[in-house]
Amino acid sequence: MNNSNKIFIDGQDFTGSVEGVDDFAVTFQEDNETKTISVSISNALTFRGDAFRYLESKFFASPVFVDSDAAIKIVIPQFDHEYDLYIRADAMDYCPEICEISGSLTERKPELAILSKIPEEKQGKVDVQYCLNVDFMQVIMYAIILSFRISLQILNISLGGFLFNGAVDALQEAEDLLIGCNREKAAYNIFEYIQGCASEAGLSFQSSILTTAPYKDTYYVDSNSSINRLSCIEFLNLVKQPFNAEYKIKNGVLYFERVDFFTQIQTRFVNVDNVYNEGRSDAPPCYRYTAKQRNAYGRYEYSSDNIDSNANEMLDLTNDIVDFNNPFDPYKRGDLKVTIPFSPARYSNDRDSNSTINALRPPDQLLLSTSISQFPKLVIGQNVAGILRPQSRPRGIDGRDDFTYQMWFDAQLDVPELYQNFWFISNPNETNVLPFELDSFTFAATCEEMDTVKREGIDLIIETRLGDARAESISINYTNGTITLEGVQII
Repeated sequence: MNNSNKIFIDGQDFTGSVEGVDDFAVTFQEDNETKTISVSISNALTFRGDAFRYLESKFFASPVFVDSDAAIKIVIPQFDHEYDLYIRADAMDYCPEICEISGSLTERKPELAILSKIPEEKQGKVDVQYCLNVDFMQVIMYAIILSFRISLQILNISLGGFLFNGAVDALQEAEDLLIGCNREKAAYNIFEYIQGCASEAGLSFQSSILTTAPYKDTYYVDSNSSINRLSCIEFLNLVKQPFNAEYKIKNGVLYFERVDFFTQIQTRFVNVDNVYNEGRSDAPPCYRYTAKQRNAYGRYEYSSDNIDSNANEMLDLTNDIVDFNNPFDPYKRGDLKVTIPFSPARYSNDRDSNSTINALRPPDQLLLSTSISQFPKLVIGQNVAGILRPQSRPRGIDGRDDFTYQMWFDAQLDVPELYQNFWFISNPNETNVLPFELDSFTFAATCEEMDTVKREGIDLIIETRLGDARAESISINYTNGTITLEGVQII
């Protein structure tokens, strides 16, 4: 039986003319941009003979696009492993004088190519109504026209007909214009929007955050049509921040969950002490201290909006400072600052709005300084016939309302909000994780262990005497049959 590794280029077997296939090692690690597990090859391959001529004719005989690529499949018969990779034109070194091409391989992930694009159809769209700021003279004019319209309506009714209906409608439009209300802009249900992205990429979508009340009814209110410039991945990276969340793709599922969720879907792997005691590692597991700052307090903030001054007047309600240093610990110092890229949503009848002017306005409408804002907003509400109706509750001695209060940072609020639901885990008093990291650890692997790494990548729980841990990268060396764990941190 021939156990030599094989390589196929665009489906054709070129095993005999590619150097580096038998000296093959792969590394699994997380891609910081896409939050998926990426596969990289530790060594570049050299293409000669028939492989050189094939790639030369495909990429160098005539001009090609820089993102042109060739599909590469590497088969490792000894372990029954296959890797579907590709090589791009801009990753090759072309040496025609010695008939040689060398280059590195990259894993092909078609779902990421789709998620990296702006979605063709944006799901979950509704309209949200809003009012603009008005000055005192506009209010006076509004009151005059309102009085005239009411008088005209009374006259119309007394005449028993519809003689002045056109005039009444025109006056109503003038009122809306003067008081700046009943305008509309786009908002998107976050769950439906991401689900649409996942569907385009051939993935299912799972999120306990966005399918459980109240956050299943969270809407993203666009600021200045910026959503039209966001890819699905950029949108995920934006909306994950308020929820202290992360997203990952695993087994055809796009997950969107709080950052500490993902250990629940990870597989238990080796115990490094047992591996050493079995004689499968030349060096014992050793640890080093990682000096992680333990903060004395946390600042949790919405962004100050340079365009929408109304939003900034809500910052006292939506922002919070949480004391981590009670009881006092001299080793805690400094602050953890969390500033999310959203500005607060403010409403025409919220408890901090100007009651004199806003009493004239229709209720439950966003209050904006202009039709755009520097940052998008987050609103909890219901889609009622295509119009977003916000969730609110009476609060305060004046009987006015709080809106979207579950999207505030307020550790003392009588209902769970962003800190109590998601960010409390950033408080160092809530965790007893030891600040240690395992040194690089290499051991002789079994076929089953290699299969596990090939299947799961770095989504593995590594057992140590100091507690469960997770590796930043895991490498398989097929030449000597070893696995190497790097950046293993106690979790």
